Amino acid sequence: MAKKKDDNIVECYLLPSAPMPIVLPVESIAEIVVKPEIEKLDSASANWMKGHTTWRNQRIPVMSFAALNNPELDESRKRKPHLIVLNPVPDAARKAYTGLLCFGNIEKIDVTPSAAITDMPESVDKRYVEAALKFEKKLMMIPKLAAVSVAFSYF
Repeated sequence: MAKKKDDNIVECYLLPSAPMPIVLPVESIAEIVVKPEIEKLDSASANWMKGHTTWRNQRIPVMSFAALNNPELDESRKRKPHLIVLNPVPDAARKAYTGLLCFGNIEKIDVTPSAAITDMPESVDKRYVEAALKFEKKLMMIPKLAAVSVAFSYF
């Protein structure tokens, strides 16, 4: 994780998702694209497969982490789309840039040692979530990026 002047503070992004926001260290994100152009899939076997986009002359797959956790989720009416371009995960089977589609405001936060791992809600798919974190009265999830990269291999 990225370190700041104080080695105990981790600079992160808080990304809107369901059932709770995602927290990711800044170095796991290559770029945040506002109003991305997504080429939808003609047929997708799962609603979390959103399609592809071209980013820096590369075609990358795009998924919704919220829909991956909740297959019943309908995001069709959501506004303010952002594409979170993830850097390749070092120990993952798929070493490529990938994109997470999220809707809403993105915050940059400094996570301090006061953050605590807490019990995961039942609504979270533990295959894709490493832990639930409570920080400044907010509950957020830390995704298993290696597992998410495997999900991208279905594209």
